[in-house]
Amino acid sequence: MIILKEPLAIFDCDDTLVSWHYSEHKTQNSIAFTDPTTQEIFFLEEIKVHTQALKNHKLRGHTIVVWSASGAAWAEEVVTRLGLTGYVDACMTKPNWAYDDLPASEFIPESIRKYLVK
Repeated sequence: MIILKEPLAIFDCDDTLVSWHYSEHKTQNSIAFTDPTTQEIFFLEEIKVHTQALKNHKLRGHTIVVWSASGAAWAEEVVTRLGLTGYVDACMTKPNWAYDDLPASEFIPESIRKYLVK
């Protein structure tokens, strides 16, 4: 079992840390990413406001987890290509289900909930 220290900040990859508004060709601001499953190359752009937030959380002593519905290997690729390995404690697959006795409104502040997909 892995025990992660508190406080904990979790970041999604796609359209959170990297933008999927990409082209097939490298642009001035794009970074080449390799899909670990298909080896296909994508040119994506970093979403700097979120990568800076990730760094800020780490600098405040938070444990950082990056996840992706595309799997832990894709999360690790994103972390590596963005140069975030020194800030991230774990990469994982995004959960398919989450169970809790409380609704999110009870443990996630409104200032953060507004960013969650409904």
